[in-house]
Amino acid sequence: MPPRRGEPSQSQSQRRRTSQHRQGTESSDEEDDGRGQAGGNAGGSKDHKVLGAQIVRLALFSEYRRQPLRRDHIVKTVMPNNARAFQSALLEAQTLLRTTFGMELVELRPKRKGDDVGEGPAQTQAQTQAQTQAQTQAQTQGRSQRKGKGPARGEDEDDELEEGTQTQAQGKKQRTNAWILRSILPGELIAAMADPAPLPLPDEVDEYTNELQGDSGALLQWEKGDGTGVGHVGLLGVRTVILALILCRNRIMDDDTLHSYLRRLNLTRDTVLPYGSDDSKEPPLTLDKYLDLLAKLNYLEKVVKPADAGPGQPPKIEWRWGSREAEFSEQAAAEFIASIVLEGEDSESEDEAPRGRRARADEEPRLSRAQKRARLLKNVEKAAGGALAG
Repeated sequence: MPPRRGEPSQSQSQRRRTSQHRQGTESSDEEDDGRGQAGGNAGGSKDHKVLGAQIVRLALFSEYRRQPLRRDHIVKTVMPNNARAFQSALLEAQTLLRTTFGMELVELRPKRKGDDVGEGPAQTQAQTQAQTQAQTQAQTQGRSQRKGKGPARGEDEDDELEEGTQTQAQGKKQRTNAWILRSILPGELIAAMADPAPLPLPDEVDEYTNELQGDSGALLQWEKGDGTGVGHVGLLGVRTVILALILCRNRIMDDDTLHSYLRRLNLTRDTVLPYGSDDSKEPPLTLDKYLDLLAKLNYLEKVVKPADAGPGQPPKIEWRWGSREAEFSEQAAAEFIASIVLEGEDSESEDEAPRGRRARADEEPRLSRAQKRARLLKNVEKAAGGALAG
């Protein structure tokens, strides 16, 4: 039956419905892409800044308690419905931390296992970089093959893809997705901030002792520390000595050996460390409890192994450098050792031999302070069993 005048034919109506269906599909795809792009970009730069500021706030709270900031906690707290915006928000948080607070987020390394302790962080970092490069190459090959470029895959190419997938899985295992805050302020600026500079107010000075009462006026007050129980400068010194001792024993030391060294400093297992922050509500710690707390806060790694003598004997405890080494590096520990050993030596008087006395032929030349420091740092590196990180 032919169509009436003014009515569209069947083919025209079908074409019209097809075009309307295509337009609806394209509009829905555009809306989906817009939603995905908004989800990936967090709705624009403003949302990025808001999410970055919230990550900074969460990082400051976590660092006050000396707890690592983990990715799952960030996603759950800051962006529960927009996990795709994590990377861009983290970059925004890094920029805000560096430009405003003088700090940065540093990812913790994974805990070492077994015989790879003696390799040191420098070797571990090199292995991680090699795995990252292999992972990138595997991903590039996978993309080119998925696009259909080149001939069909054979058995050899399938094996390469499987190896690339395994390498990618190993690279992911090296990531901890946990960060801590580290200061990026220069040492000279920190020393100037810690220098007392009180205001000359009459009510702050004792009229009998002529001493300052109350606030010292320093921008950075070490006596306050933090509320974790380990923020006092005295406990900071004890922790530095412990880390330096472990470093010079190939980065690992058993519990008995560590305590034998600390007894020379009148520190026994039951010694109460009389240091506490003004902001801390925790009671004083014994040396054993302090070591366990350092392990809990990732400054040390406590490894418990079965006794060599057999069952029924107490387990063997080993201490290693913890994953918070980005806060206090091995290179900083070596500099601390050099400053203690070379303290009190005059560099100018050692550059030349004393006047009026000739050096004998079999006498070794006198070393300057810089030469002694370089030799000492090299000896620390040998005692650590590898290159120093940091």
